[in-house]
Amino acid sequence: MPEQTKDLRVQRTTRNLKRALQQLLWHQRLEEVKVQDICARAMVHRATFYAHYQDKYHLFQEILDDIAAEIEGNSRPSGPGVLPRQLYLQTAARAIDYVSRHREHLRDTLRSNKDSMAYFMIYNAAQDFITNLLKQYQQVNDYLLPVEVISRFTTAGLTGLVFYWVESDAPYTKQEMRRMLQTIITHNHYIDRKKSRKRL
Repeated sequence: MPEQTKDLRVQRTTRNLKRALQQLLWHQRLEEVKVQDICARAMVHRATFYAHYQDKYHLFQEILDDIAAEIEGNSRPSGPGVLPRQLYLQTAARAIDYVSRHREHLRDTLRSNKDSMAYFMIYNAAQDFITNLLKQYQQVNDYLLPVEVISRFTTAGLTGLVFYWVESDAPYTKQEMRRMLQTIITHNHYIDRKKSRKRL
């Protein structure tokens, strides 16, 4: 079999397995999903599954890696003096764009997997993504705080807000979410100081 044909078959198989797990997670916790269920939906033999993945958690991690790669894209800021604030804003904007396109299915997944391993893995994937991004620009920035501290704070804020937006069906548009994030990050506050002074 030509190598190119073999590669295409592998890509098709892994794509079908990923799609199958994603669809199952709309209604089930990750812990409840069985490999045989994934294989049945993807129409793939168990032996083929294990030829590519150690277990369902390995498969789910690869799905998260694919999402991170899509969010990152080719739009990283470049040049000296790139600030964590800029990284946060651009990463958050791309994340919101992705979530907006897949909001319904993400909502079902998050609701079905509240307090599950999937929820934990999503949070960890976001933290790893942001940590790696900050470290790449550490050579051109003198951060006032350790990368791990900035990353944890950023991850908690971004994932918390995005999860709230998705799970609660909050009536905010993608553009409104991006504007609110920019206000919080750029101005480092969310209180109208002029109006607050008038009340004092």
